[in-house]
Amino acid sequence: MGGRLPITIKDFAAQWKACNGSDEAFQVASTTGWSDIADVRETDDEFTGEIEYSSTFPDWIQYLYPSLPESISSDPTEFNEGYVTTPTPSYGPFKVGDIDQTGEVITLVRNENWWGQAPKLETIIFSVVSQAQMPSAFANAEIDSIRIADGDTYSASSRSDSVIQKTNGVTWTHVTLNVTGDDNPLADIKVREALARAINRDAVGQAVVGPLEAPVVPVDNFVFMPGQDGYEDSFAAGTDGPLEYDADAAGALLDEAGWELNGDVREKDGAQLTLSVTVPADTKSNSDRARQIQTDLNAVGFAVELDTVPSDAYFDDYVDTGDFEMVTFSWQGTLFPQQSSANLFYPATSGQNYTGLDLDSELEELAGSMQTELDPEARMAASNEFSSIVAASFSVIPFYATPNIFGVTDGIVNYGAALFETIDWTTVGFKAA
Repeated sequence: MGGRLPITIKDFAAQWKACNGSDEAFQVASTTGWSDIADVRETDDEFTGEIEYSSTFPDWIQYLYPSLPESISSDPTEFNEGYVTTPTPSYGPFKVGDIDQTGEVITLVRNENWWGQAPKLETIIFSVVSQAQMPSAFANAEIDSIRIADGDTYSASSRSDSVIQKTNGVTWTHVTLNVTGDDNPLADIKVREALARAINRDAVGQAVVGPLEAPVVPVDNFVFMPGQDGYEDSFAAGTDGPLEYDADAAGALLDEAGWELNGDVREKDGAQLTLSVTVPADTKSNSDRARQIQTDLNAVGFAVELDTVPSDAYFDDYVDTGDFEMVTFSWQGTLFPQQSSANLFYPATSGQNYTGLDLDSELEELAGSMQTELDPEARMAASNEFSSIVAASFSVIPFYATPNIFGVTDGIVNYGAALFETIDWTTVGFKAA
């Protein structure tokens, strides 16, 4: 773990107790998986143990190894605050050797306590580079690889000694609506549906993905990624039909909701239909999406403004606190979609449910089936019903699957664009000349 103590079953048991929600002193984003464990017991010795679940749990394989030592997981203060500005102990092939706060550089070095295959690299250096500065940093060979998320970066990232790698994406972008607050027009589902049908999702995708010379792959499911087993169109299943761009339908819905067009902006009871999209500064892909959203919504009578905020405060001060009306970012698809997706919408108090919309009564049983059903077909059916209910709420409007595009210096092997595969840092290195 980066120290001298061995990893034992006590480390796992302590992390389970910290993350299962039984002690509110521990601040956790999600208790999924941990809350399903009934007990953790030592068996033959301190290096072996037995995990007992309170019910069937098909994704148990994710919860077999601790990522924190008992000294951290057993102390709420250490768990919540002890490693805010310093790295946690490493249990992998590398550990943090240095953090340069001023230069915004993190240097990883080999972990002398790593028991597995020795890594090829001696050090790994991560530099914080803004999206706007990444092309020049890569072009000038200041960094060996970049992840390309916008057209400007893509067009400016060519180097004679590099390659561009592409795969389909496992992250999906969206606009999330905050439905809370007094006199919030987004509390009305008709307004939310109008907003969803007024946004030209293909144009949003083309604005960001088109310049990357990659196909725009729309996402219409809140559990599965396109191409993943179980994927189906949740809007077609849960609403009156597929979520298609239809400005006329959006206008009719706003009329039904009492928002009458007065000039260019709709009004109701003397108030204008005003909204804002909170945008992190210097993030072109995000601002491109926001501008297309603004254009489309203003065309049907919304009055949408873009609220640009510091990128390093975007999540901490705005998204996580609910201080926004609309935000656009991405969620990650995984090999365990039921485990990683349910928490985004259920329960209403989930730390990752940013909409403020309470669908608990409709989603509770389905969420339970998603976590416990052992029959694959029944579990898939519950997952898609869950997704169709989320779709019908029009609280999160999905856009597209972001393609994985990397610029990688020639000679670097076992690193770059991939789908669900996790990088094995012990095999990453430079090809021998």
